Parts: sequence; C-alpha cells; structure tokens
Amino acid sequence: MPLLWRWGMFAGNSLASRVLWLRRAIIFAVAGLAFLYYRSAATPVSLASIGLIAFALVAQFAPAILSALYWRGATRPGSSGV
Repeated sequence: MPLLWRWGMFAGNSLASRVLWLRRAIIFAVAGLAFLYYRSAATPVSLASIGLIAFALVAQFAPAILSALYWRGATRPGSSGV
C-alpha cells in the first residue's frame, strides 16, 4: 500500500474502489498460487506431512501466544522458560 501511495495510484476520489480492487487482486493471486501448489504437489501424502508440520508448529507456540494474550506479565524470556 505505501508504494501505491508513492506512485500516485490513489490520486483521486475513488480510494475505496481502488483498495477494493487491490484486495480482489491479492485474493486472486493467493488463490492462484494455492492452485499452482496443489497441481505441483506430487502426492497427497506430502500435503498431509505439511499439515502435520503446521499442527506441530501451532502446538509448540500455543502456550506463548495464549500467555501473551491473557497474562499481563508475559515477556519473551518468561514464555521461553529462560
């Protein structure tokens, strides 16, 4: 967004319209990249392994994220156990 401001893409009265089109383009690009990844993935097993890694990552960071959300005294050294 800041680059678009600098290039003058948002000059004019239709700022909301341009932001809406930018969001649509980004959503379309992400969906296209997801489809390309889907087509290039060799087997469903590789997709399952990526899901397992993502689940393990969320499980590893969940205590630190939850403590940061609900505990006022949470700090980075405290959440890592140091």
